[in-house]
Amino acid sequence: SNVTTMQDMFADPSLNKLTLGDHFKAVGDTGLSAPKALNDGDQLTGNWIREDGQSKGYSPADFMTNYGTGDLTAGTYVAELVKSELKPQEYHVGDVNITGTYTGDMSLGRLTVNGKVVSWGGSFKDGQFSYYVGAGKLKVGDKVVLDGYNKEKELIDSKEIEVISESSGSIDQVDTYKLGDSTITGTYTGDIHKGKLVVNGEVISWGGTYKDGKFSYYVNSQIIKAGDQATIQGYDKFDTPLGDPQPVTIGEQLGQLTEAHRVGISTVIEGNYTGDVYQGILLVNGEKVSQGGSFKDGKFSYYVGNLKVSEDDQVVLMGANNRGQQIPGSEIDVTIQTPTAEINELTYKLGTQTIKGAYGSDTQVHQGHLFVNGKLISKGGSFKDGAISYYVKPDLIKADDQVTMNFYDGSGNLLAENQTVSVN
Repeated sequence: SNVTTMQDMFADPSLNKLTLGDHFKAVGDTGLSAPKALNDGDQLTGNWIREDGQSKGYSPADFMTNYGTGDLTAGTYVAELVKSELKPQEYHVGDVNITGTYTGDMSLGRLTVNGKVVSWGGSFKDGQFSYYVGAGKLKVGDKVVLDGYNKEKELIDSKEIEVISESSGSIDQVDTYKLGDSTITGTYTGDIHKGKLVVNGEVISWGGTYKDGKFSYYVNSQIIKAGDQATIQGYDKFDTPLGDPQPVTIGEQLGQLTEAHRVGISTVIEGNYTGDVYQGILLVNGEKVSQGGSFKDGKFSYYVGNLKVSEDDQVVLMGANNRGQQIPGSEIDVTIQTPTAEINELTYKLGTQTIKGAYGSDTQVHQGHLFVNGKLISKGGSFKDGAISYYVKPDLIKADDQVTMNFYDGSGNLLAENQTVSVN
């Protein structure tokens, strides 16, 4: 109690342990230095700490100033060791290495992904470490743990690695998918490179084409059915999900035949349509005759061959979707048109080889039949730009003969009958 100074009390000895009792109290500067290591190779902080670990570390000056208070009570004190610790940086999807710093005795790493040990290795030097993982192997959502070991392969520290992605984007809109289609389409933004299609909770496929903000995703036309729940999720090139899964609205194919006609005995029915008509179904008096046709850009052509129908027959053509199923409300009556042609100025000059004339009609004239005194003589003729030219032998037609002609279109429909040829 009569001590007035302890200056340089601990100046000379270099201590690795210091034991003090309950009544010790430093007076003045004791000259306490940093502790020595107990073992060769120990990495020290320069602080004193209770040997039993029941205090924090104190610098020599703070140790003497605060002894007898708080956790600095009677006991033995030793050098505080540098804590062996991994300090990994966040991992960016696409990087080839996990990097960071470490303290303490560490020389080997072990990587565990989603509970499975993936690899051992790493480079640990001068407080810096690098651990190879390969580009694109780790994804957002993976549970990634890096363990640090010393040279005796004793576990020193474990840290979970935060996996982040610098990619951004989303599927913004999915167009209504019509049953039977083979593609899902829509728009997207950002770094989307592929999509995942899920139907009723089951992953169906991965893929799609993504360009200039629009995407097209192939799907088997039989996969999605009415009542199914379907979503499509966008991913970047490293399989990192971007945005939320977007629902696919499922709709029926709709369409209508707006006009259908057959010209006389033509082998085709032609007309117009709107919507999603891919085929036609032909009914005559309620009985199905055939199914097919070519439908493109709002116009269609339906082959019927030499189908014969009367004026009393009911001929109906119905639209069908790309699954061959009838589209409700798409049907239309087929109009049977009687083709006509206006024939003018049929003349023949005796001794010549040509009957000349003119025609005007929306239906192209393709052939003429020549009758002399009621007898069919020949078939043929040239018909172009409204002009008729028909070859005859020079001595075939006489002045008193009755000469007539019939005219036909390319399907054999009679356009004009008993047209008189003026002979002079």
